[in-house]
Amino acid sequence: AALGLVVMLVALLVPATLSRLLLVGGGLLLLVGVLQLLMFGFMLKQWGWREQMTGTRTVWACQFCGAQFPTYEAAAQHEQVCPQRGNVQAPGAVATVIGVPVGTPVGTRA
Repeated sequence: AALGLVVMLVALLVPATLSRLLLVGGGLLLLVGVLQLLMFGFMLKQWGWREQMTGTRTVWACQFCGAQFPTYEAAAQHEQVCPQRGNVQAPGAVATVIGVPVGTPVGTRA
């Protein structure tokens, strides 16, 4: 919105042909800025401020569907019955890791 006002003020100092272009451009910038502020205000009223996160939280994720669980036991229990488990060769088998596991140097086997 402020940029639109600046452009409109500069339009007063330049020749007439350029002045009209700058007035239209500045007006559009002003309009877009005001609309943006209205939309951000609406979003703030609708959802509020994001909660402040303090520290970190460890979660465990299902290796088949990515669902997150607060404990390892809950994640392990879910993995036994996960619908996205697919065609695993044997009961209790785990998915194959594709790529380099985190913390493993490139060029070595996990």
